Amino acid sequence: MTSSAAEPFSAGNFQTWLGQITLAISEGADSDVPCGSCSACCRSSQFILVADTDVAARSVIPAELLFAAPGLPAGNHVMGFDAQGHCPMFGDQGCSIYDSRPQACRTYDCRIFAATGIDVAVDGHTEIAARVDQWQFELGAEGDVALAAVRAAADYVTANAQTLGLEYSATARALAAIQMTTQP
Repeated sequence: MTSSAAEPFSAGNFQTWLGQITLAISEGADSDVPCGSCSACCRSSQFILVADTDVAARSVIPAELLFAAPGLPAGNHVMGFDAQGHCPMFGDQGCSIYDSRPQACRTYDCRIFAATGIDVAVDGHTEIAARVDQWQFELGAEGDVALAAVRAAADYVTANAQTLGLEYSATARALAAIQMTTQP
């Protein structure tokens, strides 16, 4: 993780969050992230999946910004970023399509890196890493056990990233660690 002198920011109760992120991952439920004024994920040179099911997003995203998503079925696209690394739908007032944003944006939650201890800065996402360094979960005894399990899964995924085909993405490693911990 990167070093940050910024004030801590409440990530909420760990077990509550773990249940919510599990629903976001497995069922596509929206994440409820207390972003405040942070928009690092919108400004971090990330490709955004615009799935074939993102009908509302497709109706407001100019077609010339969408490219076939490698490795996914036809009809799925990715949207790139501008020269500054910003999502092309991000402007001075924030997300210009917030109510119609793709599901990938609705489920994104950078607290996954705070939970897993996986460093998103290795992917060049230093602004996200700075926010991650600020997150502090409320734990308690049961939360400590759950966090330890998530971190152990993250250590396993990181150690075996190449074998698992996850060596190129901190996000994919973090998602895999959460899934490993929460799936029966």
